[in-house]
Amino acid sequence: MSSTCEPASGTPASGPGRDGASIPQSLKELIAVCASFEPPVQLDPTLAFNFPIPKLGYEYWLSKSEGTVFPERGAISPVELARHLPNVGLFDVNRQDGRFEVYCRLAGEHIEQIYGKIHRRYMHECLPEEHAVRFQCYAAAPLLLGGPVRFTGKVAQEENTHLNAEMLIAPLQPDEPEISPLVVFVEYVTTG
Repeated sequence: MSSTCEPASGTPASGPGRDGASIPQSLKELIAVCASFEPPVQLDPTLAFNFPIPKLGYEYWLSKSEGTVFPERGAISPVELARHLPNVGLFDVNRQDGRFEVYCRLAGEHIEQIYGKIHRRYMHECLPEEHAVRFQCYAAAPLLLGGPVRFTGKVAQEENTHLNAEMLIAPLQPDEPEISPLVVFVEYVTTG
């Protein structure tokens, strides 16, 4: 599916990060940046899910897609996802005026248990810089790939490093040319 979809943004992710660093402009660069995080994060465009919630999220996203057209934000129904809402997030990537800012429209309870209150806030305003940069890289991936992507790795928040995370990030139809909406399905599992 991802190889047949047009990029949600129309262009690759671009613009400066909060610290002045550039957002990765290629998949190879993005993979390298994710691998350099501590703890590292693996980007997987093959969408080979191991955890049920991201897999369900991908199937749900596909069911709302129409051929090569991404679903609209309104197609993502809280009623249909009621059981999984604690693990769902809706984000916007703002690329106006050369910026690359990730805004959280909605964060489920399990997401906010990890990152704190991020609902209706820009990531660079409510998270430490290293975590905001992670969110920028997560958001850049589906824009660079033109479709959904899977991320895996240990949670970087100090009190939660005992958790493994698997995440689907999938693009939605933009309402505005410079705002790229994304839906996230994430699952956290305690490591043994």
